[in-house]
Amino acid sequence: MLSKNEPGIIEDITSDGIFVNTNDYIIKLLDVKLEGKKRCNIKEFINGIKKEDYIGVKFEWKMKKTKTRNQHLKKG
Repeated sequence: MLSKNEPGIIEDITSDGIFVNTNDYIIKLLDVKLEGKKRCNIKEFINGIKKEDYIGVKFEWKMKKTKTRNQHLKKG
């Protein structure tokens, strides 16, 4: 699927994935790891959130010195 918005914007959330814009395409996240939390599969994560609070939010990630990705959701 081709991307329509700025990279990092959460385009949609369905029962089986979170869809995030990249420069060219929309990708589907299969699992997430929020800072200070354990990695969880996307279905468990989606069941614990209000979808409308995340759609349109910019998704960002940072690299730690250990080269482990920490992913963050940032409004704005």
